[in-house]
Amino acid sequence: MLSIDAPRTHIHLPIITGTSFRQSEYAVHTTLETVDFALGREPSSSLDRTPHYCKKKHSGFAQFVWRMICTSRVSAAVVLVALIYIKRVKTHLRISTERWACERIFVGALVLAGKVSL
Repeated sequence: MLSIDAPRTHIHLPIITGTSFRQSEYAVHTTLETVDFALGREPSSSLDRTPHYCKKKHSGFAQFVWRMICTSRVSAAVVLVALIYIKRVKTHLRISTERWACERIFVGALVLAGKVSL
């Protein structure tokens, strides 16, 4: 695990040396957990539990994340920065509509991370 200290935050993320499907699953979990929290739902307590948001409506979100990472050819560092952004925004984010929320959060973080990491 990689521990990143920032003002008022302490984030534990797996070390990403090359983006694999396992790391994309972690990105999916992090995004879904953030969306659940922003919608006012109970957050998941572990990686083993599937967040409410994923259970029925967005079972293909994991494939979306994997396709985005593969087709955009972003580095593992960009994915890591995107995960940090998603973790940091969690307590400040409020989502009014569920439609495409996971996709919007993930793509927004990935684009921002790609711009900052250049």
